[in-house]
Amino acid sequence: MFGVKIKVVGVGGAGGNAVSEMVPRLSGVDLIAINTDSQALAANTAAIKLQIGRRLTEGLGTGANPEMGKFAANEDRAQIAELLKGANVVFLTLGLGGGTGTGAGPVVAKIAKDNGAIVLGFVTFPFVFEGSQRMEIAQDGLPEIRKQLDTLITVPNEKIFDVVPPDTSLKEAFALVNEILYQGVAAISDLITQPGLMNLDFADLRTIVEDGGEGLMGTGSARGANRSEEASRLAISNPFLKREELVTARNILVSIAGGENLGVFEVRKVVYYIHQALTPQVKSFCGTVIDSRLEDDLKVTVIATGLEKATLTRGESKEKEPKSRKKDREATGEDKVGPSLFEQGLSEAELPAYIRNKKEQ
Repeated sequence: MFGVKIKVVGVGGAGGNAVSEMVPRLSGVDLIAINTDSQALAANTAAIKLQIGRRLTEGLGTGANPEMGKFAANEDRAQIAELLKGANVVFLTLGLGGGTGTGAGPVVAKIAKDNGAIVLGFVTFPFVFEGSQRMEIAQDGLPEIRKQLDTLITVPNEKIFDVVPPDTSLKEAFALVNEILYQGVAAISDLITQPGLMNLDFADLRTIVEDGGEGLMGTGSARGANRSEEASRLAISNPFLKREELVTARNILVSIAGGENLGVFEVRKVVYYIHQALTPQVKSFCGTVIDSRLEDDLKVTVIATGLEKATLTRGESKEKEPKSRKKDREATGEDKVGPSLFEQGLSEAELPAYIRNKKEQ
């Protein structure tokens, strides 16, 4: 949509990796990586990169210290503000649990809001096997990032165990997390920047996102004769978004993407299926994107905002682990995970900074 400026900003290792993966797939937006770790930043493929806290961290990262991340961002507030100047919408991607994402993320979000942008955050929670310290940092950092965003969508990494096979590699697991973040950003940005018969108006986006509070998202993809119903079902029946959670939403965005053969009856079926799960009070919005790369695939992404806070406790929960999951861990030896797990299939630059630092000691 003409005149709407969108910037996607990845803060820290996880956020930067997500943005780097978006480079060949997103168009019409500015992709920006911000980090304290010079080595990770050098490997990032984003066109716009900013190393923060040079004097404080000397390019070596924050050592999983959010206070250092916060100081690093404040040290370079002027440069961050310059990068974000003119943005109408800022998508912020980061991982809670590390130092830069957790500490610098809220600073970047506040700068974006002070510049007048709508700010939507896609924030990941660490895997349990990453350790109690990272989980505690994530828990403590969540309120800080939450209060600086218009809408916060959390993606608990642990949820992917419900959808991946046992032989999934670590690299594939993190790639899936990045794919989820991409789907969330693309579901909104493509409706604004890409041609389609039903685009999203900026005023509608403001209604969905601005002061939207807690949010959740789900994506489904299918092909074949019943692809509209199957993709819709998967979008609201998955570990990240469940049908019953839509009841408390104030706003719903349904993004439908398909190839040149996307049918009008298919769009109608998708909207009807999703609406069956909603209350009459919900404001719903729908948009379509025609993407020839999808060929016979139909993709449905549902983003729900304005959810009651209790709904989001899935991302913050300290509930006991289900017995079935515990048995799986014991059978596979997951409890014995050590640093070597992080190195499985990863290049030096892809390793988290704190793991690289341990290897160098």
